[in-house]
Amino acid sequence: LGQGAFGIIQISQAGKKVFLENEFLRESISAEVVVIVSVVVGLMMWGLGLWWFVHGITSVLVRCIRGKIPFNMGFWGFIFPLGVFTSATVALSKAIPSQFFSYLAMVFIVALVLLWFYVAAGTIIKTFDQSLLVAPCLSGMCDLNGHRNPPSNDQVIQVN
Repeated sequence: LGQGAFGIIQISQAGKKVFLENEFLRESISAEVVVIVSVVVGLMMWGLGLWWFVHGITSVLVRCIRGKIPFNMGFWGFIFPLGVFTSATVALSKAIPSQFFSYLAMVFIVALVLLWFYVAAGTIIKTFDQSLLVAPCLSGMCDLNGHRNPPSNDQVIQVN
């Protein structure tokens, strides 16, 4: 939703330039109508994205506080959605003359940078203690004999 809101606002700005460069359309108000409709649609998409953003952050924070989500490579998946939502907020701050979106864009940019440093530091730390690439979802798997742990090399039967 953040990428969609950003894209529709950017396309409307580019479309406005095309309308204004065209001699036939220069005198019409169609360029302004396209921009206004695009900003309204972008704002609606941004609002829906804000709902999912708050819902997602709340869900993750509740589980992190309970200690049910250990740090893993999946944390990098938080960076892109926050980044595109931030870019949509910046685009709205430029399209709508409102200080609210300007300040909110600054908050999101700072949060994005802090989140990036947190995930990068966690990745470096977990790489050195060799716990980063462990798949916790596979810890309860059994082999064909019902053993919980994977067999050692001397227990593996070669099938030709």
